[in-house]
Amino acid sequence: MKDNRIPPRGFNNATFAAGGAPAVDTDFADGQYWHDTLYVISAGTVTAEVTLNYQQMTKHYVEALKNGNITNGWSETLYTLWLATNKAVPVQMVQSTLTISK
Repeated sequence: MKDNRIPPRGFNNATFAAGGAPAVDTDFADGQYWHDTLYVISAGTVTAEVTLNYQQMTKHYVEALKNGNITNGWSETLYTLWLATNKAVPVQMVQSTLTISK
């Protein structure tokens, strides 16, 4: 499994691990609240359009909570709210076009 969350401000590895939510198959420094990803741009490319989307809660995450909770009914409540609020569709945060120079 791989963790693709972007850490929040104030991220601390020990605190997240103690809370049962450690970063998986990725390394974040304590205090890091971003994730750098490198993309290979094909030769001959002249522009690249980049869109950053944010999604509060994915289907996979909500279903894992719903199926994994055996202590109370809160996970069913969360799942019902998730369904009622359009399944937390991704929200576009920013979009930019980059001109590639030679």
